[in-house]
Amino acid sequence: MKQKVEELTANGESCKFVDIKVIEYKENLYYDIAYGYSNCALCNVFDKNGNRFTPTENNFSGYKIINVLPACQ
Repeated sequence: MKQKVEELTANGESCKFVDIKVIEYKENLYYDIAYGYSNCALCNVFDKNGNRFTPTENNFSGYKIINVLPACQ
């Protein structure tokens, strides 16, 4: 996820305003790279292999956020 955060913040965005939401869905873990100042929910979701996952109401209903971590210290 560190590489994905670096890619998504490469345009000068500060990683200090970015959180990693760890999401559990159907016994799998997903990671949402969430910007604190954005109102876009679940816009940068990746699976454990770093592949982008685009959730919809049909394919992500019932997900649970199990942890929120800072992208950087």
